[in-house]
Amino acid sequence: MHTRYFGASWAAVSGRRAKRCEIASQHGASVVYDLAAPDSVDVAAEVIKATGRGVDVVIDCAGAQASMDTSLQAVRPGGMIMNVASWSVRPTIDMNLMIGKEAILASASTRPYSIHGMLMGCASLHRQHCVLERSPGHPPSDG
Repeated sequence: MHTRYFGASWAAVSGRRAKRCEIASQHGASVVYDLAAPDSVDVAAEVIKATGRGVDVVIDCAGAQASMDTSLQAVRPGGMIMNVASWSVRPTIDMNLMIGKEAILASASTRPYSIHGMLMGCASLHRQHCVLERSPGHPPSDG
């Protein structure tokens, strides 16, 4: 999947596995944040620095509290967080931050055709920025 195909003019990917970060770079990510690197950065701060306001869409595949926190910080006011992860622990959501940003939290099935459809919907809304996060333990999809 190439991010430009879905209408993203800028796409950031964060992950903990070097191979997945490499794949993200090969498939159109504007920047890749390797969270396992010793010099790992604050992804939300870097995203806001790069975009000036945060991203239109965050696709969170990690299903971890840290990724939800980063998603809320990185999404622009009025932006959307699309959760496609299964959670083993119920997340805590900073509702004051979400309401203050008027952010939208939505979800989709993790089936490849559902994710493809969701991405096509984002593209049809002429989204400019996208942050993609891939969950550890799930292989990249061909769909």
